[in-house]
Amino acid sequence: MGDTADSVEDYRNRLEGRFRALARTQALLTRTANAGVDLATLVREEIGGQAEHDDQYRLSGPELLLAPKAAEVLTLAVHELATNALKYGALAEPHGRVIIAWTGLL
Repeated sequence: MGDTADSVEDYRNRLEGRFRALARTQALLTRTANAGVDLATLVREEIGGQAEHDDQYRLSGPELLLAPKAAEVLTLAVHELATNALKYGALAEPHGRVIIAWTGLL
């Protein structure tokens, strides 16, 4: 059904997941006031929250500090991708693996 919920419970679960993702980001942001969020930490929080075990995902890339607003927006995107991986992709399989890599900006 695409982006629509199949039931009230499904809608509630999706909404709660998004709120939890934003809450995790806010917690990261308050650790260092207005300093931003490390991309690896943000992605690890979201993917790690969906993965059954740490071997299901691998992250690689340089340290990259995101501005607070960018962290909030990216959190929701990563949350949606992790949710889809859990439902339909690599995280749905015990031996599946998600690999996320990024490069620094020039």
